[in-house]
Amino acid sequence: MVVAYWEIGQQIAEAIGERAEYGKNLLQYLSERLTAEFGKGFAVRSLRNMRQFYQAFPIRSTLRTELSWSHYRILMRVEEPQHREFYLKECADESWTIRQLERQVNSFYYERLLATQKEHRIEIEAEIHTTEPNKDPRVAMGFNIQ
Repeated sequence: MVVAYWEIGQQIAEAIGERAEYGKNLLQYLSERLTAEFGKGFAVRSLRNMRQFYQAFPIRSTLRTELSWSHYRILMRVEEPQHREFYLKECADESWTIRQLERQVNSFYYERLLATQKEHRIEIEAEIHTTEPNKDPRVAMGFNIQ
């Protein structure tokens, strides 16, 4: 279903382009046609989600088969592509449930992880300066340099 939703989203995005007014009419028309032909699941809101899905993940081969549509609906809300990619990879690699993914996104897990790493970088940089011998031979020999 995820691939089908991606393909529908691609078709809608390409058909609408940058024409917002045209898009409103097209989504309504598609919703009526698809619902009549295939049944439930093609409300205007769902079609918007499919379009957003394609826009958030424009390269089909990068989709992870381990993730469900519900996972992707959460990932689409992550605005920064780099953050979204991190959550995508972690979610698939660690087999996060939908609730786990939502919790990590809502608690800014990625941002907290980066902040923690920055703190440790400062400590490491300070440690390097205190443990590494001074490279200036005059200082190393005890000369007072002003």
